[in-house]
Amino acid sequence: MLTPPIFKKLRSSIRLPRVGFAGKKPSKNLKTGVSLGGLLIFVWLFVSSNGYAAERENLRLYLNWIPQSQFAGYIMAKEKGFYREEGLPPVVFQWMDDDRSPFEDVANGEVDFCTAWLADGIRNRVNGKPIVEIAQIFAKSSQMLVVRSDSGITKPSDMNGRKIGIWSGEHRVLLEKFLKSQHIEAIEIPQSDSLIPFLRGLIDICSVMWYNEYNRLIESGLTPEDLRLFRLEDYELGFPEDAIFCSEKMWREHPEICQKFVRASLRGWQYAFAHEEETVETVLRYSRGWSHSNANHQTWMLRAIHSQFPERLTDWGTLPQTTYERLGACLQETDIITEIPAFQDFCVGACIAAPKDSNWKPSDNAQTVHSTQHPNQGDQP
Repeated sequence: MLTPPIFKKLRSSIRLPRVGFAGKKPSKNLKTGVSLGGLLIFVWLFVSSNGYAAERENLRLYLNWIPQSQFAGYIMAKEKGFYREEGLPPVVFQWMDDDRSPFEDVANGEVDFCTAWLADGIRNRVNGKPIVEIAQIFAKSSQMLVVRSDSGITKPSDMNGRKIGIWSGEHRVLLEKFLKSQHIEAIEIPQSDSLIPFLRGLIDICSVMWYNEYNRLIESGLTPEDLRLFRLEDYELGFPEDAIFCSEKMWREHPEICQKFVRASLRGWQYAFAHEEETVETVLRYSRGWSHSNANHQTWMLRAIHSQFPERLTDWGTLPQTTYERLGACLQETDIITEIPAFQDFCVGACIAAPKDSNWKPSDNAQTVHSTQHPNQGDQP
């Protein structure tokens, strides 16, 4: 067995006294030496059984956007000490950086875990990144296109020749499939996180997430009646989105760390949904300096995301193989990938562990927000 670095450091920094002759009363130095020796043995045993925790000062999680309720589960798992209770090193968040790829950082060891869309994970795996999925967090799709009700666009074919805002990166994958499957030849305009081009009529069709940009349009002064929605799930493109990934090496060498991380994260999501007010306050604290969000929007987002989780707690974190294969076939048909990675090789931790609470069920808030009703209507916040 190799001597862990921390043991070498301790051994070199502590000089044990010589043991006295037999028959003599143990000296004070001898007692000190014995106690220090016992300490070193304890450290040796601890390091040997918790090698990864000793090797790393922290675990690094790359989150695929800025601080918001989309990541409430991880934030609350950290704030409530769930990662620590699993015996994990402190978890450090790395928020999205346009100049860096989460899969690149995971593959080269810059971070330990990352969140990203399942479709983008499959694409990167096919393109050579040695990554695996260890948990599927969002089980449904929130992606959609919106148009103004008076735009004359009532069906997909009406989008031909119109200006459509398209995101880059992982969010583009299924939108491309939608346009291709519906034989739409629109004028594609790169879309940032700003909604001003749509609000000012510079584009006819806007890419939005149900839990984020849709509500921001409502907060800008539009009403649900002002908008017509084209949900990708209504066109057989409602695939799961956010998942947790790590490198093959991480999973192969430290499966127990991966299992503990997923278990604590799912527990964080469970806590977040059960404690909305506390969670939103915490998310807003994290978002300072990143955005000018508000409690109303973050509450909407938290509830909308809640509706994306499976109804049965035992299904949290899992990914049905049939869903995976349907998505793979979809990406293959669109020439986004050339082959579908074997399910058992890529989705290695899809059934790691759900939070242990058989009495849990989705709240009424989560069920309501999944409809087209907006929080400005009815009893929503």
